Amino acid sequence: MSTQCDLSEHYLPFAGNLLESQAGASVYYPKVLQCNLVYSTHLASGSINTITSPNYPGYYPHNMDQYWLIVKPTRVSTLEIEFQPIDVELSDGCAYDSVTFYSGFCPSEELVINRVCGAANSYTFPASNTLHILVRFLTDSDNINDVNHVGFSIKFRIL
Repeated sequence: MSTQCDLSEHYLPFAGNLLESQAGASVYYPKVLQCNLVYSTHLASGSINTITSPNYPGYYPHNMDQYWLIVKPTRVSTLEIEFQPIDVELSDGCAYDSVTFYSGFCPSEELVINRVCGAANSYTFPASNTLHILVRFLTDSDNINDVNHVGFSIKFRIL
């Protein structure tokens, strides 16, 4: 299932600072995260779902900034993500091309769960307090030594 959605329409009620805590209840000061992104939404389940980079298994284009949002059924669900395979330009700190996973709706360095480049096989996300995993595929304008890369195929499911 895939839909298009504008992140600016979403309100994150628990993204903010703890305002007070009384008798076991916490009250958060809501903060609306401003992200004007278009992304494809995928609902995670026990069935295997797939996300691929553009043109996969052919070479991916330069100057890309593409997003997918994976929605877990519950906050404590464990999301298994497996690359089959990944071939993204390798660089120190994944500075050139990368696949980045964020906790939540918006790409923010403080919300990075994992950033991958080069070759990788699998990564399992632990049960966490987020329902949403944002996947970002970012590419630069060229490749080191003019070597092209095929990108990735990500298979994911709830364990």
